[in-house]
Amino acid sequence: MTRRSFPRRLLAPALALTLAAGATLSARWLGSPAIPARVLSAINTSSMSRVRWLHEAIALPDGRVFVAGGLPGGAASTAELYNPATGLWSETSPMLFGHDWPIAAPMCDGRVYVAAGGSASNHNAEIYDPVTDSWVPTAKTKGGHTYGAATLMADCRILLSGGYDSNTFSEVYDPSTGIYKLTGQMGAERFFHTLTVLPDGRVLAVGGGVPINGKWSTKNAVDLLDPTTLKWTKADPLHYRRRAHTATLLPDGRVLVAGGTDGGQANGTEGGTQLSTSEIYDPATDTWQDLPPLHTARALHTAALLPSGGVILLGGLDGTGSASPEVEVFLNGTWTPLSPLLVDRFHHASATLADARILVTGGVHQATAEIYVLGQPGDPCESDAACAGGVCSGGVCCSEPCEGGCRRCDFPGREGECVLPCAAPAESLACADGSSTCPIEACLPVPCAPYLCSPDTGACRTECLSVEDCAPGYACDLEGRCTPPPDVSSVPSGCTLIPPSSPPRAPHLLCALLAALAFLRLRRRDD
Repeated sequence: MTRRSFPRRLLAPALALTLAAGATLSARWLGSPAIPARVLSAINTSSMSRVRWLHEAIALPDGRVFVAGGLPGGAASTAELYNPATGLWSETSPMLFGHDWPIAAPMCDGRVYVAAGGSASNHNAEIYDPVTDSWVPTAKTKGGHTYGAATLMADCRILLSGGYDSNTFSEVYDPSTGIYKLTGQMGAERFFHTLTVLPDGRVLAVGGGVPINGKWSTKNAVDLLDPTTLKWTKADPLHYRRRAHTATLLPDGRVLVAGGTDGGQANGTEGGTQLSTSEIYDPATDTWQDLPPLHTARALHTAALLPSGGVILLGGLDGTGSASPEVEVFLNGTWTPLSPLLVDRFHHASATLADARILVTGGVHQATAEIYVLGQPGDPCESDAACAGGVCSGGVCCSEPCEGGCRRCDFPGREGECVLPCAAPAESLACADGSSTCPIEACLPVPCAPYLCSPDTGACRTECLSVEDCAPGYACDLEGRCTPPPDVSSVPSGCTLIPPSSPPRAPHLLCALLAALAFLRLRRRDD
């Protein structure tokens, strides 16, 4: 009898069946792979070179973060840079002047303007160049702006307003000439206020306060600066008096104002009652709209705009007057609390990194820094607010809205992507009308055996590249077809394959291998 070689086409299913049995046992022993889990929110990074509060933090065009000035005294004339690529800080060349409560603003050419601080007599201003790591002095300000505010205007000039002994005073610095030009007087005395540049170039000055006869006089006044005429006009007042609040420009051009302090003895910067109120200003109608209350009353906190269009609040003084680690996000019309910071902070500073993470620095008696991270596509989540993109679907952060139709974002192996789903790996969803976007309740499961369902198309596969494309109990042959397993019922080995419902036992893997080898020997003998 002539011996013929054993067909390779039969060898592949046998070996694939053995490997599939091993994979099944491994999955049962180890458990099904879960959605990738990591601790969201804050992660430590290296500390600054010194304790620092009442300082400024500004994100630079090259991705680094510039931090300058502040208290205690040793910090006032120093600045440092954070490199997110290395997680390390490095000190800059020394500042030319001390700025223990600086006002600062980024410049259109990538440099940073720093002024004021300390006392009302401090009119010093200087400019830092991160490319050359050098400082140059510029003209002194016309007014002192301690506790004031500064912002980069749409035309690259810098507006400085308010501050101790400069309550209604504001001026505009032109970097092209190094000259300041006075504006008209603001409609209210203020410091601890905010400045926000609107999409049309106007600047919104909100709230603030001044000490009068030993008590804080907190304002609900709102003013608008016309960049062409440099005249201020009164706008619709806030619904609540507030200072030490935050104001954040939203993608739709409105401004969200949150928290702050009202009242109190003027014996320090923190006296008064912390607010849990928030409201939105619409420049198109010059009106304010009340929002739901914050979960944590807070002042002297920081805020940032998220990629989702939401606003995140970090730390601050809480309703008891204590430093707080609490974090919450405004999204879809409501405030949602998130995981807290690692450290209680107030009088801290924060800056948004190029990848949308938020660097939080210092605070009273703090040299520490941390990075606040919201969920990325595929990360577990409990709410839209926990995701940087603002979409939580099926318990994971999704790359895009994934509601309605037959798409889903938690498909195994494709978490974070909005894909056409399968009813199960072994079933496709067929819609009665033949579409692939009908409501999932109208879709009927269709068995895909001997293939599995493809998450790319939401339909049954028609060919295989490996056993992973085949339904349980089928193998992928060399021609890309899922084929039934060989019949090993006549193998006199005393071993049987594991029924799907049986508990896993390690010896069955060996049995499956022996059965496959016995089958090959029988075929060779028959040939």
